[in-house]
Amino acid sequence: MGHEGPGLDDIQRHRASDVAALGYVGFALGYVGFALAYHGSLSPFADRGAMMGRLGEFFANPERNRVLGVAALVVVRREPSVDSTRIAAIGFCFGATVALELARTGADI
Repeated sequence: MGHEGPGLDDIQRHRASDVAALGYVGFALGYVGFALAYHGSLSPFADRGAMMGRLGEFFANPERNRVLGVAALVVVRREPSVDSTRIAAIGFCFGATVALELARTGADI
């Protein structure tokens, strides 16, 4: 599950928990370097201008989004409780872009 532009926040963590409560494995992908490299914190962006600047870098390079998606897929597949034949990728806002780019790699999702 890819997060929205500001970053991995409590809303995304709760969404992953909600998915898990339905009997699935819920994994909220946090783009650690996303916030850390840009504003020196693991917390979500508070400044919309800074967030949009960072998002622009990702939108300019779809391959970077594919790498994020593939990395998340590798992590999920390593989870013993995951049925690797039944994996879905979802995202919200920017996270939807990551999910879409993962699909474009031909990943079995």
